[in-house]
Amino acid sequence: MSTFKERVKSVSLIFACGTALFSDGYANGVIGNVLRRVYGADALAAHNYGTTLSSLGFAGTVVGMLSFGYLSDKMGRKFGMMAASGIVVLFSGLSAASSGTSVAGLLRMLAAMRFLLGIGVGAEYPCGSVSASEQSEEAHINKKSQHRWFALATNTMIDWGFVVASLVPLILFLM
Repeated sequence: MSTFKERVKSVSLIFACGTALFSDGYANGVIGNVLRRVYGADALAAHNYGTTLSSLGFAGTVVGMLSFGYLSDKMGRKFGMMAASGIVVLFSGLSAASSGTSVAGLLRMLAAMRFLLGIGVGAEYPCGSVSASEQSEEAHINKKSQHRWFALATNTMIDWGFVVASLVPLILFLM
């Protein structure tokens, strides 16, 4: 029988592994709100960049999932999570710093950064989710509740990322 402290530690580690998914929800949710607010739907529709940015982010996510699934198996989950976090931080910053001489130039730069950001976002799935899943199988976790904790940890983090992705631009716009 495990102690209460051991159970809390195990569940908190599941949530720690799932927190990487917060940035995934945030990165995927924030782009549409910001672009529509800053440039308007007409400027985006003229070049179909709303769809392009979403598609490139998704394509990067797929590339990140496949490549980091392999890399994290070969080099370890810690390497995968650290590299994924570095990629997300770097290309989130570069996405925010994107500029161009025209709206079309800015959106082209942003499209490239979103693809590369998508690789980092995709990398967090095979590293963070698998780590959370492995942690849910620890001896201190009740076998009847292990899947509940895993689903709660990962899904909650992604959902909160989407919520914060809507709130941050709203708050910044109102300031």
